[in-house]
Amino acid sequence: MAALDATTGKEIWVRDIPGPGQPSLRGVEYWPGDGQIGPRIVFGTRDGRLIALDAATGAWAAGFGYNGVVDMKTADVMNDMPTAQLGLTTPPIVYRNLIITGS
Repeated sequence: MAALDATTGKEIWVRDIPGPGQPSLRGVEYWPGDGQIGPRIVFGTRDGRLIALDAATGAWAAGFGYNGVVDMKTADVMNDMPTAQLGLTTPPIVYRNLIITGS
């Protein structure tokens, strides 16, 4: 994952995303923040994680899930089918302070 200056193309930051699931290839979502928390970049991975990064620095978003990562494969979501697959192949959408995803 990388952020580039739109005018110059210069790299601002780069973040490796660990784990077996690749980030969605179809894009990311931008959340502008709420006055107390700064802007975030939000995206899913093919292994069912929802990730938020600080938009300015690329750091893991403090206060979002566990160190910027939410595992979407909870018992409620998986409906007691632990071998079922869940991946986020398209970007989520943010409405106000709510993140909406498909799978």
